[in-house]
Amino acid sequence: MTNTPMELYEAGRLDEAVDASLAMVKAKPADVGLRFQLAELSCIAGNFDRADKQLDTVTNQDPQAAIGAALLRQLVRAELARRECFFKGRVPEFLGEPSDKLKAHLQALTLFRSGDVPAAAAALEPMAETKNLNQPVEVNGNEVDEIRDLDDLLSPVLEVHTTTGKYFWVDWNQILEMEIHPPKRPFDLLWRQASLSIESGPDGEVYLPAIYLEPAEDGPTDANLQLGRGTDWADSGQGIVRGRGQKMLLVGDQDLPIMELQTIRRGE
Repeated sequence: MTNTPMELYEAGRLDEAVDASLAMVKAKPADVGLRFQLAELSCIAGNFDRADKQLDTVTNQDPQAAIGAALLRQLVRAELARRECFFKGRVPEFLGEPSDKLKAHLQALTLFRSGDVPAAAAALEPMAETKNLNQPVEVNGNEVDEIRDLDDLLSPVLEVHTTTGKYFWVDWNQILEMEIHPPKRPFDLLWRQASLSIESGPDGEVYLPAIYLEPAEDGPTDANLQLGRGTDWADSGQGIVRGRGQKMLLVGDQDLPIMELQTIRRGE
């Protein structure tokens, strides 16, 4: 009995899931549901060119599916901007003037990308003893006085994709309230949908990258890490630790996988 693409996906056999999905699209090219499934699986596998081509075809084949396809295409664009930030030197979007911490981490990313890891660590050293939060917040209903991403380059950063295809670095202090919605579709495990309210900024629906980018653009991939079914760490040995797989936060003194993050609320 042949496994379906989604059965293969659930079993962690991502490459086989994509191949099976592609075969089904070739057998039934007019089925927009199969094309959308292939686009989602291609996103998870990191093949964004294929995903975009499938979504373009979906839009042309079925106008009723255009809204869902348009959203996923914008998330693809935001993800490509994210990758250009880490690997090509593109500057992320900010909400207003970035904080000193965000500037320091962007400088560290630039140095890390150039291969000067000791200089990247030195750029972060002045910030090492200062907290990210200026005041306590509630995370999943519990008050904490600190929150950080456990990837050293992203400590003060909430990565955000917008529905207009932009990639933002948001300072944890800018968040008034955030509620993350339960996943409904495969790509919700790649980009978590959230309702976000920002101090002196916009409110709305956004998507949070849930999977770290590999420290090296052409580095080896691991299916379980691509699927966010674990977190691993790449220690440079020179003062910078990078995440792989599912994003992990330090909330207070507890580790919290991003898939378990539900709410953040600032107190009055």
